[in-house]
Amino acid sequence: MPQSWGLIQHAPHEGPGTIATEAVAREIPLDVRRVYAGDAVHALREIQGLIVLGGPMGANDDEHHPHLAEERELLGGAVRAGYPVLGICLGSQLLAAALGGRVYKGPVDENGFGEVTPTREGGRDPVLGPAGPAIPVCHWHGDTFDLPPGAVHLATSARYPNQAFRVGDRAYGFQFHV
Repeated sequence: MPQSWGLIQHAPHEGPGTIATEAVAREIPLDVRRVYAGDAVHALREIQGLIVLGGPMGANDDEHHPHLAEERELLGGAVRAGYPVLGICLGSQLLAAALGGRVYKGPVDENGFGEVTPTREGGRDPVLGPAGPAIPVCHWHGDTFDLPPGAVHLATSARYPNQAFRVGDRAYGFQFHV
């Protein structure tokens, strides 16, 4: 059996859902850490891939959520080590920050069902490209990010230009929930 992928959950209502279903189907064990309940953040040596989910806090809210600094460090280390990485919502913002992007309050909250539009690069991306020219998503964020250096811009929305990015060929950040 392969080594576990780490999954960081920030809130009880934002669990792994379809990700867990896919992991089971692919025989990938998930080591779920519920940081909201006091679980420790993974050490890089414990995992072979990393998924960081959303949550109600901001990516820079270290004062109230000290684990966020550890998560950014883990995300950066996982990308540098060539691990597969997926950041969703807050996870994408933490990934952007870990790789040198700026995370900040956006002009307006983006909440509810909507869609994102793949960029030209997103249309050719092996993950987002097959979804077509408009991807139905759920938005639930008020913060946003600048793309980290070297990132490929993959998707945009009417309110926020940076909705998805890729670094290398194994690290993805999706500001939305599919």
